[in-house]
Amino acid sequence: MKYVTLATVDDYHHAHILSAALEAESILCIEANEATATLFPHFRQGIQIRVKDTDYLKAKVICDRTFKTQ
Repeated sequence: MKYVTLATVDDYHHAHILSAALEAESILCIEANEATATLFPHFRQGIQIRVKDTDYLKAKVICDRTFKTQ
């Protein structure tokens, strides 16, 4: 099983909103770089939301829908 990056967000608020939306649809995700992005925001690397490659297409629809409404 391979994980791929679905989105990179600037702050933990957006990361948690997207993670919650994905988990509500039974898609597991990983928030990579959260600690570094929160502690050192000047690095501007962002928080990567990663999902299984088999869930990517469904997760992309959820991601687009989630951030379109904000």
